[in-house]
Parts: sequence; structure tokens; C-alpha cells
Amino acid sequence: MFNPEETENNSESTNLALCIFPHLKEFAVIDFTESNNGDPIKIFNSNKILDEKFFTLIENEFKKMLKDDDFPFLNLIGLPQNIENLIRTQTLASILEILKSSNNEINDMNNIAILFFSGKILEISKDELEKILNNLFHEEIELNKIKDSVDKILELMASEKSAQKSLIKNDLYGIITGNNESYATLWERSNN
Repeated sequence: MFNPEETENNSESTNLALCIFPHLKEFAVIDFTESNNGDPIKIFNSNKILDEKFFTLIENEFKKMLKDDDFPFLNLIGLPQNIENLIRTQTLASILEILKSSNNEINDMNNIAILFFSGKILEISKDELEKILNNLFHEEIELNKIKDSVDKILELMASEKSAQKSLIKNDLYGIITGNNESYATLWERSNN
């Protein structure tokens, strides 16, 4: 689990954080650059970055990687890592491209935080999330801006938890009815 204290010792703070929720189409960008005088948090739909242009670029780069014949076996062995790096890099580039249109300072940034909201981090309290954001960003940022961002992130966290529960329920129903190719073992634990 992400430890809020880990950010306290970070000598470099950030102005921009990407908040990713794996089961949601929405993601949040918290932007505390000086030119952003308005609301520091923006919610985007993934369709805005994961469009046809994005997938065409990924497909073309994948073809190049696949057909690299300088070291064919080494190339195939390293293909999963190369694809992961390609997708991560292009996704981040696409997000930054959207932000550039409204913020000229994006070009000068070298420290961007990516917060992946899944698993145990979805169970943190409002105070813990506030502490994470306070530690992550510059200390001179107004506390009320952090608090506003926390409230919006908490809403997305609740949606992520709900989406996860729904998927688990649907998977379990599919397993029980035989409509899912996965399997599970059910047992009852005795109270000895």
C-alpha cells in the first residue's frame, strides 16, 4: 500500500498528479502549477486520450517492435516489457498533450506523480488522502485547494470500489451458473 510518509522525505515535490482508477473511464488530473488559478482538479474521460489516433500509433509501433530482426529471440523475449513501456509512454504523452492546450507550464515539468487507485489505497480515509496530497505537492499550496481535490478524488474512489464489487459479483454469478470459464472453490470454515 502507498505510504503517505514516503512522500515526506521527497526533496522534489510535484505540481501535477495523474489519478488513475482502473475500472473507471474517468481519470483525474490534479494541477497545482502557478498558471492554474482556477480549480486544480480536472476530470477527463479516457476516450479523450484513448482514441483512434492513439491506437493506430500503438499498433504501428508494435509492428516495428515485432519485426525487429537484429536479435530475433532476444527481441521476442523482451517484447512484453517493450510493449508495456510503449503503452505507458504514449498514454502519458497523450494526457500531457490534452493538458498543454490549457497550461503552458506543462512543458517545463520534470516531476509528475501517478497515483494508481486500486486495492488497499481505496480504503484510506479522507485525512490520509489529504496527507498524501499535502506531502506530494508544494507546501505553499493553499490548504482549501487540497481539500477540494480530496473530495473529488474520494467520489472517484467510491465509484472505483463500486465498480470492483460489481465485477466480483458478476464473476461469482458467472462461475456458479457455469457462464464463466473461470473456476472457484467454495467451502465453509467450521467454527471450532
